[in-house]
Amino acid sequence: MHSDDVAPLPTIAGASTTPSFPVGVAVTEDEIIVCDQRTGAIDVFPINASGDVAPIRQIVGFETEIGPCNDVAVVNGERCRSAR
Repeated sequence: MHSDDVAPLPTIAGASTTPSFPVGVAVTEDEIIVCDQRTGAIDVFPINASGDVAPIRQIVGFETEIGPCNDVAVVNGERCRSAR
């Protein structure tokens, strides 16, 4: 039986979250990792994050050479991103 009265899953959204155009998400045992195509940033949130929360870590900036990304993944414990 289907019901429209289902509680939503936790949502990370708001000014403090920082992603402006999230295109890729990876989940580990304790983190949610988001790739932001517009800023070229990789934002890391705690697994239990919900609401308007700031990332606990952010990988961003010219020296990272990340640039625009399309996706993010975790391989052998290392964060990876795919570029265009």
